[in-house]
Amino acid sequence: MDKPILLFDFGGVLVDLDRERCVRAFADLGFDITPYLGTFAQGGVFSDFEGGKINAHELCNALRQQSGRSDLTDEQLINAWKRYPVIVPADRLALLEKVKQHYRLCVLSNTNPVHWGMTDSELIDYGKKKLKDFFTDTFLSFEMGLQKPDPRIFHEVVRRLGVEAKNILFFDDSAANCEAARRCGMRARLAPAQGAWKTFFDEDGRLRPSCVATVGFFDGVHRGHCHLFRQVAQEAQRRDISSLAITLDRHPAETLANVNAPHLLTPLHQKVRLIQQAGIDKVDVLSFNKETALLTAREFMRHELVERRAVECLVVGYDNHFGSDTQLTIDDYRAIGNKVGLEIIEADELKGNVSSSVVREAICEGNIEEASSLLGHAYTLCGTVVEGHHVGARLGFPTANIAPTDKRQLIPPRGAYAARCQAGGQWYAAMVGITARPTLHNGKDVTIEAHLLDFNGDLYGKELTLEFLCKLRDEVPFKDTNVLRLQLQEDAQAVRQLKLNKP
Repeated sequence: MDKPILLFDFGGVLVDLDRERCVRAFADLGFDITPYLGTFAQGGVFSDFEGGKINAHELCNALRQQSGRSDLTDEQLINAWKRYPVIVPADRLALLEKVKQHYRLCVLSNTNPVHWGMTDSELIDYGKKKLKDFFTDTFLSFEMGLQKPDPRIFHEVVRRLGVEAKNILFFDDSAANCEAARRCGMRARLAPAQGAWKTFFDEDGRLRPSCVATVGFFDGVHRGHCHLFRQVAQEAQRRDISSLAITLDRHPAETLANVNAPHLLTPLHQKVRLIQQAGIDKVDVLSFNKETALLTAREFMRHELVERRAVECLVVGYDNHFGSDTQLTIDDYRAIGNKVGLEIIEADELKGNVSSSVVREAICEGNIEEASSLLGHAYTLCGTVVEGHHVGARLGFPTANIAPTDKRQLIPPRGAYAARCQAGGQWYAAMVGITARPTLHNGKDVTIEAHLLDFNGDLYGKELTLEFLCKLRDEVPFKDTNVLRLQLQEDAQAVRQLKLNKP
């Protein structure tokens, strides 16, 4: 079976570059070349040189003419140009020796005859090894007359290799070049300069499975979050890799000093389940302790995303921020990503005012229908049945007194609610009272009491799940228990009419 093909960029990815050293060398000759040296591509006559349109002597003639220095020799100008590439570090070549045991390695580079000619004689110092000892095929812009990100160069590489484009994984330090490769059917991964891409491989030289990820607290997993998750899943599918959501084990405000944390909409276990149901392949829970809170965006992206979780693309939620340097913008994240090997995509915003804060406001107002609409699912509370006051049973409406699994979860305001309740794997229509029992005068503690319609059995110690559907009424004191019983009968009838049982 043929080995999978890894296609590497040369300058920046394999060989270290020193732009400033080259600029100084030309400055010593009285020539400012900064307008011609881009981060990922050269301009002017240097671009023509890379594209094979002119030879070295013609390059020197053009430089003499543009600088007004007819006294400069070809040797002086070429030597200055040779100050751009520095070295292919030995540790990078040592890794490539392992990698080539598992993959067919090739080079695709926007380069020129001068820099390419230096490779074996001046840039590689690794025993007697030459570049051909690592790479089976080389595709050079000055020989092909094409330059990245021109799609024709990628199609030509595919044609010459004689494989399907999807069987090629391209590494480049330019996001634009990576995207051009993907449009031509290749897989591509942003590979940072200075060899940080080495973390893409394990100790044996095999690629670590990568993923598309997003990061956030995702409280409630509301429609805005799900809109983001769909974009993460779509990008992962486009790249033919897995999707990952990284959520926090606690609200950031619980760790940050002098900040009151809001009540939770979803306990952690429920949040993980909802994220998975939204189409995300894997959910990682990150402990948001004081050490995590101190990480800068760069530290977080490099250590937690690229190195620890092999994230190749991060989809950033609209107006979302991470890292202790919270003033950073999406452009700042992209600049950092280019250095650590992480592509950054800003997610589209969901139209409408949907946020965890708005959901909390709706619940606090008892507007359960509005909260459910914002969430895209019923507001849910999980808990264990504990001992109560046993008054409901004497009134003909035995209730399960529920202690929430997470005491930090937001409880709707006092009143009577229609709900669904899952008990023992089966769903029942339920009437739920969140009450301090003003009619009974037996304490001031607020309890959550659920009466499951048409249920017979013992629920003590059992785990129940409540899905709130709507508020029936506010809590009010009644004249006596007989009046209370009549109201409970009306509540039960109202719940039955809603036909809440799940199949």
